[in-house]
Amino acid sequence: MLTNNGSTPIQIQNISPSLPQLKISQQALTIAASTSASVQLKWLITTDTTRGKKTHTATLGIRSSDPVLPFVTVTVQIEVNGGKPQ
Repeated sequence: MLTNNGSTPIQIQNISPSLPQLKISQQALTIAASTSASVQLKWLITTDTTRGKKTHTATLGIRSSDPVLPFVTVTVQIEVNGGKPQ
């Protein structure tokens, strides 16, 4: 969830993950003042046959039109269930 606490719209120009296995649903968007927007993360690797859950940690670099913080990083975790397809 990305939140704009400001009084004017903010433009998210780019969201880039530190892991190439992560796909971001939207890499650019506009968030109206005093609102939030969601982006979805998708794990692209489907060939891991190791059974069980794995937690992966990544950093998202977010570049925006915010005059005070034009670039921020956010740490995220994604839990992936492994195993051979049934």
